[in-house]
Amino acid sequence: MKPARELSLRLITTIIALAIVLTCLWLGELFWLGLLWLTGMVAITELWRLDKASWHSLEGLVSIVALPALLLSFAWGWFEVGAALLVSTCLLATFARTQKSGALVFPLLLLPALLGGLMFAAYLGVAGGLNAGAIIFLWLLAVIAAADSGAFCCGRIIKGPRLAVKISPNKTWAGAIGAIGFGAVAGGLAGVECAKILQFTNPDIGVFAILGAVIAALSQGGDLYESFLKRRAGVKDSGNLLPGHGGILDRIDSLLVGMWLIVLIGLAREQPQSIGSFDSEAVARGVLSWM
Repeated sequence: MKPARELSLRLITTIIALAIVLTCLWLGELFWLGLLWLTGMVAITELWRLDKASWHSLEGLVSIVALPALLLSFAWGWFEVGAALLVSTCLLATFARTQKSGALVFPLLLLPALLGGLMFAAYLGVAGGLNAGAIIFLWLLAVIAAADSGAFCCGRIIKGPRLAVKISPNKTWAGAIGAIGFGAVAGGLAGVECAKILQFTNPDIGVFAILGAVIAALSQGGDLYESFLKRRAGVKDSGNLLPGHGGILDRIDSLLVGMWLIVLIGLAREQPQSIGSFDSEAVARGVLSWM
């Protein structure tokens, strides 16, 4: 596919996906959790495909039983229950797959990031409307989308030396630098607007830009790890659900890394006396108060 056609296809798919995300965020808990559950179901299926494994009862258990329980536990503020469920689910899945294959199954290393990222997304967006958690989530989406566009455009236009030939022959240093640069610009500009919406005074565009650059850089690591899994499985994309993008995992791997980072930054700044007193508003305050 020609680069111009591929870029237009990616843009159309991104706009449609963004419209769905915004609609579900605005409509609130039922729609938002439903979207995350469907996303998780597809992502888990793709994750096991990277191990060339067929669908078994374990995947069904994780997708149909554990995933809704994890989403609801964080959406309703049962953080200790959610953390225990996350650890138990990942250990069970790893043990079952490792016993069957006789070796550590590499795709399972993504499972905690996948499930945890979806839990945090449920936690931030469940209130509906433009609450503080949803604003921070949208800021993260803007950074990831900009980083992805920067990597694609700079990598295709400038080309140059390869970033990791044995893992992903198409990724270049120009693309990685472009992702960080675009992520920084989007982080700075979108961060200032988010701070204004949430009525934070004197936001520092430089600090927002630095955080955007850090998230973009970490997202490149997530992309490379998934590229390693795809190369190991002998496939180009984790799936073909999203035209121009590949599978769901191809699109949310960077977002999952960002979700973990955002929540940890919020926790580090707010330092709640108990996890139960830490809500999505506190995440937003914690992130923005660094700025």
